[in-house]
Amino acid sequence: MIGLVILVETATIEDMKYIGIDYGTKRIGIAMSDDSGIMAFPLRVISNQEGSILEIMRIVEDEAVNTVVIGRSLASSGAENPVMKEVKKFEEKLRSELYDTMGDQVEIVWQDEFGSTANVKAFDEMFNARGDVENKKGKGTKEEVYDDRAATLILQRYLDTHQAENRADEQDQKENLDNNEEKNISRYE
Repeated sequence: MIGLVILVETATIEDMKYIGIDYGTKRIGIAMSDDSGIMAFPLRVISNQEGSILEIMRIVEDEAVNTVVIGRSLASSGAENPVMKEVKKFEEKLRSELYDTMGDQVEIVWQDEFGSTANVKAFDEMFNARGDVENKKGKGTKEEVYDDRAATLILQRYLDTHQAENRADEQDQKENLDNNEEKNISRYE
């Protein structure tokens, strides 16, 4: 009698938490994923000032974030917008501060953000929703803020792409396992 033993390695999917950042010269929009890294939600808008990096670092630490997704500002031609010089400086400083504090525990990645704010504005107009917040410069005036929702769109694009890549990898692994299993079974028939 020939015995057949098939070892199947199972992987557990660890929870992955992400934040998305829509960098602007005045404001920074921040979005957060759910614990499983599937859905993105608006978190907040912060002023782009001296302490903004520290505020983002606090979010990363408090929420046990694994990956920071920063919007890459591109024109419709695919070329970098002028603001990208500032975004890159911001990314370098954030990366350095995170590394000094947390080592290599947090990954920083880029996601194209083309049209994210325009898409959010169009969606709001379609549903007559508003992102009004009081403008500190003038009493009673309102300024529409879309930054956190633009960050949500950037993050969701990244999550969707990342999930699609993971599903393709899982399918490849499953096919390889099935092929190996068939080969092992046919050897003993």
